[in-house]
Amino acid sequence: MDNGCTPSPEKLSKINKQLTKLRQEYTHKLLTPNCLSSIDGACEKPIRQDADLSIRNAAENLYATNNIGLTNVLLRLLLNFGQKCSMELYANELGGTTVHLIISHETLWNQKPTDT
Repeated sequence: MDNGCTPSPEKLSKINKQLTKLRQEYTHKLLTPNCLSSIDGACEKPIRQDADLSIRNAAENLYATNNIGLTNVLLRLLLNFGQKCSMELYANELGGTTVHLIISHETLWNQKPTDT
């Protein structure tokens, strides 16, 4: 959360759509059910070049709008925590921007949450 200039609602919407597209491309192309273990480096199927190109194109769309840091953070989240994570930007009450990161409890501890 910061108290700097908030991007316009249109720009926030555009950035969130681009982050969603990058996440979808990454999870669809690289984390398919046959290749979920790719996070551990034990994927049986080699990663196809078209998957790399698709992800690169989605990332470059964010880079082109000066969102290199957001792109890098999302890709690192996906790489480390898999498809059950996401990132969204919101305007906040301080007049700035809040970045909301979501990481699944299952992903962090490799187990389902308990009722305790």
